[in-house]
Amino acid sequence: MKRHDCMPPPKEHEIQATFICWVRLAEKTDWRLKLLFAVPNAGKRTRAEAAWMLAEGLRAGVPDIMLPFPNGPFVGLAIEFKRPGEKTSEKQDDYIALLVDAGWLVVICTDSDAAVRTVQDYLRMK
Repeated sequence: MKRHDCMPPPKEHEIQATFICWVRLAEKTDWRLKLLFAVPNAGKRTRAEAAWMLAEGLRAGVPDIMLPFPNGPFVGLAIEFKRPGEKTSEKQDDYIALLVDAGWLVVICTDSDAAVRTVQDYLRMK
């Protein structure tokens, strides 16, 4: 048995934070990555904070990362991070379907390397 087989899967935060470290380095040579942003939907909040954010336009189900740069046949790229073995929620599935209908490429990633490859492939599209 390999050592990593015994280790718990990384937390979604760790996967996304590792990906963002790559983005911060890569955006120095590719300006398009400066358009990439995270959507702060996750996290524990008080009822008052949640109400405040909902009043400002927070929507359940929005993917974790958005890159609003049109490329190839797509108008943008969205990435939803999940721990290995986790599934998207019904609200996420509904929002992802809306994005796909609107011309977005949406990818579910369970590790930071997959997210990096997804962005690299997306930006190389013609």
